[in-house]
Amino acid sequence: MNTWKEDVILALENLNGSGSLEDIYTEVERLRPGNLNPTWHSTVRREIETYSSDSMNYNGEEDLFYSVDGKGKGKWGLRDLSSLPSYFLVFQGDTYEEELKLNCLWAPISN
Repeated sequence: MNTWKEDVILALENLNGSGSLEDIYTEVERLRPGNLNPTWHSTVRREIETYSSDSMNYNGEEDLFYSVDGKGKGKWGLRDLSSLPSYFLVFQGDTYEEELKLNCLWAPISN
């Protein structure tokens, strides 16, 4: 399972780089079906604030997020999409044994 930070990043990527807190919540909820605790909205906000120099709660490390319309407006964006690593999920079902023999991954395109 992804960390909360990774899910916020992925949510913003899915939102084309920026979105309101409500949009981010909706996307995180889609990414984590059934894996949400009662305070998950606070957790999402904490992750954004921890990793944004636009926030008083910034930890001084990774500066991943920025306030799109200024502090207190509730819209956040990714600082630089190109600097983020790319991840691909491949679910190995029926082809696992054959992939293992061939030392490869199959990622067929569907739909």
